[in-house]
Amino acid sequence: MNGAAENAAERMSRPDAVPPVVITPSRLRRGWATARRNPAGVASALVVLAVVAVAIFADFLAPFDPARGAAGPRLSRPSGSYPFGTDHLGRDLLSRVIAGTRIALVLGFTSILASTVVGTAVGGVAGWFEGKVDQVLSRLVDALMAIPALVLALALVAVLGPGFGKIILALTAFSIPITARTVRGAVLSAKQNLYIEVAIALGSTTTRVLLRHILPNITAPLIIVMTLQLGTAILGEAALSFLGLGVQPPAVSWGQMLSGPARRVMEQAPWLVIFPALAISSPSTSWATPCGTCGIRSCAAANSSHLPLPRRVRGGPAWRPPPRVGGHIPNRTLPMGTTRRRSYDTYAPGGGAYLADLVGSRQD
Repeated sequence: MNGAAENAAERMSRPDAVPPVVITPSRLRRGWATARRNPAGVASALVVLAVVAVAIFADFLAPFDPARGAAGPRLSRPSGSYPFGTDHLGRDLLSRVIAGTRIALVLGFTSILASTVVGTAVGGVAGWFEGKVDQVLSRLVDALMAIPALVLALALVAVLGPGFGKIILALTAFSIPITARTVRGAVLSAKQNLYIEVAIALGSTTTRVLLRHILPNITAPLIIVMTLQLGTAILGEAALSFLGLGVQPPAVSWGQMLSGPARRVMEQAPWLVIFPALAISSPSTSWATPCGTCGIRSCAAANSSHLPLPRRVRGGPAWRPPPRVGGHIPNRTLPMGTTRRRSYDTYAPGGGAYLADLVGSRQD
């Protein structure tokens, strides 16, 4: 190994040496390779994309007005004119399911974004400062986690009253503790890295260290928590609407479609329950199951990785990792025998990439 490293350094130290050009695969190729390795995750991601597309173009996809009564015969079976059938008032069930998609995703996304912002702030402060600040914030988070999520949401909505803002607040409240605990653990782990010590030694403020160096390195667990909590938020909204404390008429909600007359005529008209239940379970399962989470995470990592993934070297043999001299990656721009302190284990996207320029070089 040492002989190969010396030969490589000697070749690159020649005046006429031309560094090879590394050709990296495109993001499309990397995404396709990731999709072939995880077909279940891709299937879940396609379901999520389809639901999002339906929510965006709901006004164009709905064949009838979802609130219009007598659009067809009462309790009509699924047919070509009414693919999902009609309800007890003659309203088209397909139009109502499509309209409920937009409301479910808007409430779910809004509550998850709000809980992510608040939970990241609480967990980041607790993990960075530790001590008494960590103890106080952790006990508050533990107190919220001790209350069942649905009970907490029901209590808040019962006190504040129904409405979109109240529902978002209730869904946000039971999502904050999990996000805060996840971020706290990730910050405690990330702050032990060497590049954080270097940034502090160079005079970086706490805000800059948290936003510039730590936050980019905890996005992976944060994305996982967001995807898991989004499915829970959709189920929570449906549960509140089913109990009459969520979305109120004339707005349409999946949980609202399952309550009331649909339960009384469920045996005679099972399509009144089947299609709204499938609408609830499809996005919730795709977001909450591990296959959907892993699919979204792996595709995002394949397209946003800071590390290059070279395929081959133009005018040379297949690409191989650079030789390591004394446990470090040799820097071709330095004289032979001089390397920088940049090892594989000290690199971290978003922060550790600057470690080679901060620490300096050493003589082997």
